[in-house]
Amino acid sequence: MANEKKQKKEKKVRVKKQRTLWGNIKHFIFILCLVCVAGFFIFRWGGMLIHKLPPIGGINKSMYVTINGKEQWINIYGKDKDNPVLLYLHGGPGQATSTFDYAVLRKLSDVYTVVTWDNIACGKSASEKTKFVTITKDSLMADGKEMTLFLMDYLDKDKISVLGHSFGSIYGANLVLDYPEYYDTFIATAMMPDPYENEVKFVECAKEWSKGDAKYTKMAESLNVDNVSVSYVNARESLLEAYHYDYMADGFGFNEKVVMLTNPYYKLTEILGYTNNIPGPWFNFILSQDFKDMTVKARTNYEVGYYNINGTRDYQVNHELAEAYFNEVTAPSKKLYMVNSTHYTLFTKPDDFSNYVHEIAEIENARLGR
Repeated sequence: MANEKKQKKEKKVRVKKQRTLWGNIKHFIFILCLVCVAGFFIFRWGGMLIHKLPPIGGINKSMYVTINGKEQWINIYGKDKDNPVLLYLHGGPGQATSTFDYAVLRKLSDVYTVVTWDNIACGKSASEKTKFVTITKDSLMADGKEMTLFLMDYLDKDKISVLGHSFGSIYGANLVLDYPEYYDTFIATAMMPDPYENEVKFVECAKEWSKGDAKYTKMAESLNVDNVSVSYVNARESLLEAYHYDYMADGFGFNEKVVMLTNPYYKLTEILGYTNNIPGPWFNFILSQDFKDMTVKARTNYEVGYYNINGTRDYQVNHELAEAYFNEVTAPSKKLYMVNSTHYTLFTKPDDFSNYVHEIAEIENARLGR
């Protein structure tokens, strides 16, 4: 009887100890979670605060500008307001990179006041009002001209420079060719002279890559450049990935998660819900004749300095076509930089890219007497 009571007492002590231990573990986990959450937000808010500060004597300003009746987002960042202005045109069409592009563009801020612009209906320029807008070549050219005039007035400049990536390159080329009085320098990275010819060349390359592989040969042969659709785009992306030519094959040249997390322009909900998918209005534009009409293949006489920074493994926008076009271009000054990269040279090789742009700025400053 005495042993039974003793055993019951010992059992109660063990249960109590177990409960106490488990309670301590839960308490520790709770405290650890609180610390992690607090650390997360302290890291985010601290990073945001640092990135939101303007450089001493410089500018860091985000705003919405009404362009042809639609609000469109820009950020202006530079270390010296007397520097020339560089307007960055992102690619896609319709794929804004403003969640992370500041990590690269700020590397240029000692020689340029850099303006990041999210085109209509994408990035921070997307809204309920822009879900069903119609995008045409004429509307894009009107937007580009009006944004340029706004920047010239706001930043007190007679002319500005343009940096265009991918679709932004053909967009920028059209702007500087149509309105040379507003621009002094054009820098293209992943230059696309002709959208239609680019697709024809892609299909040729995809068929060559996939020889001997039944699955991807069938996929390549299914591509019809005269019938671009969602399935066409998906097959195109699958082929690029299969042969390691996709735009992020080389990985980011910086920690994109940290850069996005400490982005001073985006709410956390916007970052968590962010996708880089092409919005509906822009996909409709890609399917239209207007997209093909953006071609500058036959327009090679530039009145501004002309520069290309292209990846030697870029088949998303074919580097061979870009180089061939460069060789046809006449301009007051021009230079071609070829980098061992795929489509996202400015993001996968940010230091190399920055060095090239700094060299271009030096050349152009000497040419223009700035």
